[in-house]
Amino acid sequence: MALKKGDLEKKIAKLLSLDDSPNASDEGDCASKIADYVDAYLANIEVGKFAAPGIIPGSPPTPGPPPGAKVVPASPLKAPGFRSALEAAMKGKSGDFSGCGPAFQGDMAAMTSVSDDVYDESGASVCATPPNPKKAFKLGDDGKDHKAIAKELANQIHTATTSTTYTGAAPYTDGAAISAAPHTAPFT
Repeated sequence: MALKKGDLEKKIAKLLSLDDSPNASDEGDCASKIADYVDAYLANIEVGKFAAPGIIPGSPPTPGPPPGAKVVPASPLKAPGFRSALEAAMKGKSGDFSGCGPAFQGDMAAMTSVSDDVYDESGASVCATPPNPKKAFKLGDDGKDHKAIAKELANQIHTATTSTTYTGAAPYTDGAAISAAPHTAPFT
């Protein structure tokens, strides 16, 4: 399905507009709804396709089945650590969003298995650019409107997600066929 940054931005902007439903009852509810939107966004993560079919060992070796149409991390594709950190920062009205970036990195790192419904692989996911929600909410302090805040927050989440790279720990396999090398690809 692929990530839809525009949809994430629209949902956040609508929430922050205060004119339309859904409205947040307080800062904690706002954080919870934003986290819901982030989780819905992350549900569409894909990883670059497996490069080629595996090889079934034997004499002679034979090609395995072709790779599937898309590679996705194993479910659930959510960010529970980010949710907790965002809610803590907003409920407490502390403005301290410093835990959000590391929490998001941890959530991405938890996505360790990928599959394309033919081949499976386990490995590691590393987020190179964690989000910084404080940068987005500071725009409001600086007099910017809800659309500017939503755009920056969606950009932060999208950049963090697409900066995440999955690397297989071993060649991917379908149980019989194995690839020549582990798979490496960014989240898209």
